[in-house]
Amino acid sequence: MPQLKLSEQFRWYPIYEDTTRFGSAVTNRCDQSIRHACADIVAHRQTHGLGAVVAQTHALLKAAMSAGLAEFYDRPGVLHPDWLYPNPQLVQPVALALEDERGQAIAQIPLAADLVPDLAAYLGEWSQGAVPPAQPAALGLWNALMDLGVFAAVLPASPPLPGDATFVGHSTVRIQSDRARILVDPFLLPKSSQYPATYQPLSLSELGQPNAVLITHSHPDHYDLASLLRLEADTAIYVPEVERESVLAINMAFRLRQLGFRQVKSLRWYEETIIGDLRIVALPFYGEQPTVFQQLHPEVRNMGNTYLVEWGDRRIGLTADSGQDGRGDIKALAAEALERYGALDILFGGFRGFALYPIQYLFSSVSRYLPFVPPSLWSVRQQMMCDANDLIDIAEIWQAPKIVPYSDGGAPWYWSRGLGPILDSTAAASVSAVDPTPQYLLDAAARRSGTIQGGAIASPVAIELLNPGDSLVFFEEEMDVIRPQNWPYGLDYGSHIREVGQENIEKISEIFYLLTFFSKSMSEQWSLVPHYFEPVWVNNFSTYCNVYNSVRFLSYVLLGSIEETFYTKSCKFSKELEDVLVDEILPLLSDWITESVYNDHVFEKEDLSNASKIWLVLSRLCKIALSYEDWNNYQMDTLSFEYFLSKYTSPYDDSV
Repeated sequence: MPQLKLSEQFRWYPIYEDTTRFGSAVTNRCDQSIRHACADIVAHRQTHGLGAVVAQTHALLKAAMSAGLAEFYDRPGVLHPDWLYPNPQLVQPVALALEDERGQAIAQIPLAADLVPDLAAYLGEWSQGAVPPAQPAALGLWNALMDLGVFAAVLPASPPLPGDATFVGHSTVRIQSDRARILVDPFLLPKSSQYPATYQPLSLSELGQPNAVLITHSHPDHYDLASLLRLEADTAIYVPEVERESVLAINMAFRLRQLGFRQVKSLRWYEETIIGDLRIVALPFYGEQPTVFQQLHPEVRNMGNTYLVEWGDRRIGLTADSGQDGRGDIKALAAEALERYGALDILFGGFRGFALYPIQYLFSSVSRYLPFVPPSLWSVRQQMMCDANDLIDIAEIWQAPKIVPYSDGGAPWYWSRGLGPILDSTAAASVSAVDPTPQYLLDAAARRSGTIQGGAIASPVAIELLNPGDSLVFFEEEMDVIRPQNWPYGLDYGSHIREVGQENIEKISEIFYLLTFFSKSMSEQWSLVPHYFEPVWVNNFSTYCNVYNSVRFLSYVLLGSIEETFYTKSCKFSKELEDVLVDEILPLLSDWITESVYNDHVFEKEDLSNASKIWLVLSRLCKIALSYEDWNNYQMDTLSFEYFLSKYTSPYDDSV
C-alpha cells in the first residue's frame, strides 16, 4: 500500500477538558472567567467606549472587586490558591481539533485515553509519510482523518530553503548551520488560496525538519501545539523551566511529554546546550508580566527564556516579547550578556510595546493578568514589552550592528488572526503603543538624538526589515538578504524612484517623496521609505515630526509654516487658497492635533474630498510651505501629481 502523509493544508491540535475551578492557562478558560466576573465592565465598554472605561478605572474595578472578582481572592491582596495554581490533573487532552487553510474549524475527533501518550509519535510519523497503523485507537484516528480528506500523497522531498537565519514570520526563526537546524517558537500556518500565489507561508517541508526547537514562553503564538505536532516525536524541544504550572505559565515540559514527545528538556536561565555546531544559551525573560514593577504574588510569573545562539564567531540574540518587570530589565541583561558572551552580530527583537492600562487586559488575550495588579497601579499604564527605542537601546548596549524586528506578525496569515499590524493597502493606521508598523522602528532609529541646530542624529544600529520568508546569509565579514518571494502588499520604493530616472536615492526630491508617501494608505507607507533616506524636514523643524503618523506630521509642519507665512502676512494668498486653508485644511489640522488615533470620520464630512485627495492637498501645501515660495504662484486646479513630478524635481534646487 502506498504511503500517505498528513497534508500541510490543515492544522491539528489537542482540545483539553478543563474542570478546574477558575480555568487553566492551557485552555484559556482562565481569561473567560475573568471577563465573566467583570461583565459589568465589559457592558460599560459596549455602551460608553474603551476611553470611558479607562477614565473610570477605579470606580469600575472597585465595584468588580465587591462582586464577581471577589471570589478570585482568598483575602484582600491575596489571590486564591485555586486561581494561582489550577490543578494540572484536572486539565486533560480529550480530542483533536482540525482546521482548514483559512483557520475554520472542521471537526473535533475524540481521543482515546490510551492513544494520548503516543499522539506525537503517530502524528509526527504521519506528517512524513506512513501506512495505516495496527493499534486500534490509532487506526480509528487515521480513519477519521482519512474521511475528512486530511491525507495526501507523499511527493519527493525537496531540499530545505537556503539561509542561515530565516525570518519565518511573527516570532518564528529558523537558524541553520552546516551541522544543525533549529526552529525558534514555531508557529506555522497553511498555504491558502486567500493569499497571493506568489506569496505564501513557509511550510515545514520547505524549512526542513529541525534538530531542535526552542520555545521562549507559553503564550499560544509561541508555544503552538499545531506546529509542534508536525515534528517527529524524537525532536529535541527546549522549553523554559516551570517548577509548578500556574495561571500565568503552562508547564510545557509536562504537557509535551503527556502527548508523547520524547526529548523535552527544560532550560534554566544561563544554562547552555550544544546542538550540532550550535551553542544555545538560555537567558532570562523579563517583561510581559502583569505589571512593570510590583505585582501581587511576584513568585507567579509568565516564565520564559530569551536565547543566544552561537556558532563559530557568529552570535544571534532572540528576545521575543521581553521588556521590564519587577525582577529585571532586558537592557541590564544585554549589558551582562555582552560581558559574559560578547557582542551580537544580529538581534532579533520585538518592539511592540503593548502599553495598556490594566483594565484593558480584560479586552486582550491576557485577561488573567488583571487580578495580579495592586490597586495602587490600576490607573498606571503598563508597558509589557520593549518599544522601538527600548529595542534600539538593547542593540546598542549589546553592541549589535543590526536589528531584525520580529514578534509582531508581518504577513496576512498573522494579521488575519489578530497578530501584528495590517500591512496591506486596505488597512487603517495601527496604534504605536500596541501594534506599530516597522516604519515606527525606522523612524525611532533615525531620530535617536539631535539638536535644533544640528538636526536629527541616527542610531549607529542598522534596521534590517525582513518580510516573512526572507533569510540572512552570513559571509566572513558581511551578510546578505535572500528574498525568495516578492512582497505584494506595498510598493517597492527604490524601484519606483528608478522609474522616474533619479540616480541618487539620497538626494531624491522631497516633493516626490511627499506626494508618493502621503498619497498612499497608512498601511503601505512603511515599505516606501528607504532606510538611509533622512527627510530634510527632520532637520528643519524642532517640533515633533513623526512620519509614522503622516497627518499628524503634516499638521505640525503646516501649522509652523502658516505661522511663518499666513499669520505674518509675508506672502499673499489667493482667495481660493485662503478658502481651502480656512474651510478644509485648518479644521482638518485641528481635528488631527487633538486626536491621538486614526479616525476615518475626518474624511466623512460633506465638504471634504475623499481621503486620497486630502493626502495630496496636504502634501502639496507642505511642499509649498517647506520651500517658502509665493503661494500665489499656485492655482489649485493645476496642481497634480504629474505637475509636480514634471515641474519640481526639488524644492531646494535653485534651478527650479
